[in-house]
Amino acid sequence: MFSFISAADRAALRRRRGYRSPFSIAQVGANTATNLAVFESVRGFLEERKAPLRILDLGAGSGALIQAIAELYEEKGWPAGEHLLGVDVDAGNYQARVPFQQMDLFQPLDLRGRTFDLIIAEEVLEHIRRVYPLLEELRQALNPGGRLLFSLPNMMTMNSRLRFLCSGRFHHYDGPSSDWEDIGCGDGHINPLPVQYWDYGLRYAGFSDVRYKTDRFKKGALLWSLLFAPVLWLGTRLLHRQERRHSDRIYRQNLRAFREINTLRNLAGHALIAECSIPDEQRGDRAGSSAD
Repeated sequence: MFSFISAADRAALRRRRGYRSPFSIAQVGANTATNLAVFESVRGFLEERKAPLRILDLGAGSGALIQAIAELYEEKGWPAGEHLLGVDVDAGNYQARVPFQQMDLFQPLDLRGRTFDLIIAEEVLEHIRRVYPLLEELRQALNPGGRLLFSLPNMMTMNSRLRFLCSGRFHHYDGPSSDWEDIGCGDGHINPLPVQYWDYGLRYAGFSDVRYKTDRFKKGALLWSLLFAPVLWLGTRLLHRQERRHSDRIYRQNLRAFREINTLRNLAGHALIAECSIPDEQRGDRAGSSAD
């Protein structure tokens, strides 16, 4: 029934919630397991390279993640200050010893002509009203062959699906407020998009080689997934049948996302983590790759 469990899924099943944090800054915005999964991905990218990557941490918060990356650079003898940049709307919360640029992500992205090899957006995009245009701007800010790595609260777990069935509200998505004085109250999550719509946004922006994983699995969601396994299997077959009948061409565009909908990492994973890239020959319109 669960033949779709990948090697990455099995690793996440074995991962403990607690771990020895690699972050020297105590204040870390995202869940600890999400921080670790994103950090492990970045470390894997760096191990593939003999030269430093230009990295942008979008929505850096306290700067815990970009500071941990800076310490990896120092171990390798790479100048972190020349290659790393943290961006956030709140400059007062930033503690990393890495260059910083204050920016409101509700406005068009302005990186002052800089481009990057890797852009990280950890628990950021679910807060942004203009998320599809932002994905296009992030693609433009990447060098040829560059990568985007982002994480989101997973609103498609079995717990969340059952909650929506009963109450009309997804898990992690409280009632939104449009008043500025309410910023900081609740989660502030306003994009309850299932994986097929994130996949669409990435395709439309020009990203390819999209891969999904999770940070850890929720025990309750795993149990619900096992209980509903026959229904999920039937639902998956119906989805593919209906979409193929509607338009085979559009179905093939969405095939990767449709296959992801009822994977175990989507049914029971705490966070949705996506890694994607742009082809080497696909260049953004922005020139220059040196940090100011």
